[in-house]
Amino acid sequence: KLGPASTGVFWITDGASCALPDEVGTPYHPVILIFDGALKATAQKKIYGLVFVRTDDGDIYSKDPNLDPATGGTATIAITGGMNIYGAMVIQGKVDKIKGTGAVVYSKDILEGFKGAPFEKMSSLPGSWTDQSSY
Repeated sequence: KLGPASTGVFWITDGASCALPDEVGTPYHPVILIFDGALKATAQKKIYGLVFVRTDDGDIYSKDPNLDPATGGTATIAITGGMNIYGAMVIQGKVDKIKGTGAVVYSKDILEGFKGAPFEKMSSLPGSWTDQSSY
């Protein structure tokens, strides 16, 4: 369950209809929230960590994924209340609107909270990426 005591990675597959609590994570225990498709916020909320709103097009690995070349994807975000994100936000798509008192406040200090538990087990996979060859 999401709340101030939450920490870790949370993947929300029904982003547009998800009811977030008033506060998620803390400055010292941030979260990674991944929303599929859309994020719509209309109330006072505080999120500490990284918010990633990604394209929800089923199979992104298909030969013809439904990606928008102008925005990188089809995900959307609309904030019409006082939702504040402290850390960072990445959108694979476009911002529909940000109105009211909401804000996205970049915080290096909060993002450095990902260096500790439960994130220390995250690492790159050796041999998974190379710039030595072109295909």
